Amino acid sequence: MTHDYTRNRLCQQQALHFFILRGNEPCSPQVACSARRYFSVAGIDGQLFSTLRSNAGEPLGARPGRRRRRLSSATSGRWWMTAHERLSPHRRYHGGNSSMVFVSNSEVHPMVLINRHLPEYQFAEAHSLYIPALPGPVLDVVTRPEVVDDPVVRGLISLRELPNRLAGSLGFASALRDRASFGLADFTFLGRDGDREIALGLAGRFWQSDYGLITVADEQDFLALKSGKIAKLVMNFTADVEGQGTRLTTRTRIWCSDNETKRSFLPYWWLIRPASGLIRRRLLRRARDAALRQ
Repeated sequence: MTHDYTRNRLCQQQALHFFILRGNEPCSPQVACSARRYFSVAGIDGQLFSTLRSNAGEPLGARPGRRRRRLSSATSGRWWMTAHERLSPHRRYHGGNSSMVFVSNSEVHPMVLINRHLPEYQFAEAHSLYIPALPGPVLDVVTRPEVVDDPVVRGLISLRELPNRLAGSLGFASALRDRASFGLADFTFLGRDGDREIALGLAGRFWQSDYGLITVADEQDFLALKSGKIAKLVMNFTADVEGQGTRLTTRTRIWCSDNETKRSFLPYWWLIRPASGLIRRRLLRRARDAALRQ
């Protein structure tokens, strides 16, 4: 039994590594056969394998001499997250690296809210943490002021806003001069699905010094925003039963309305990703501490 479990996990990792290492390269029939075998042992059906491989940019069995179609980092991120979410819905992150651990004893619920409000996206990230508490109380604390009001996060946001606020203090135009620092209050609450998921939305031109935020009254307004050279962001929190506790996961998806917007957002995305990941990991840890104090 232990041997089969270990073998299945190794085959899951091999199947995932197939996407990581060969995601946008032509694939010989021999390599395709090997990858299919990994997927079969890992419990992944052939249709899903073909779908994910096609999303990676090359059909199975492409001729070695065929010209390669390179993927942009945004497109690559889209199929990467698709493969990860289907192969391993939960991920443990160690330090600053997004190393993956397959979790086999979790009760995984579908992400209704984030899939409804942002089914298509070009950028994404995800972080998770195990909490020895029930899902309901864990979700209850994630948006509390004492959890989201992190001094380290405040410092990072102050650093991000410093140029714009400094310009305002020197008499130049500044949209942030009379505005509070960016925080959870700027997000639009998109709903809660019982003890399973909470979703928050944001829209604007995030790469601008003042974020270029667009006022969104409710989830209907958020769904209606589909043009205007803007980016839409949905951040959710899901609570899945794992053993005697809960795996709390936060996912962030960003959708850009057109290629020009995507090109504007891409450098900003790579610049803020380290801080963005730090903020989310700290939020998960603070949520864990608050849930355990209850």
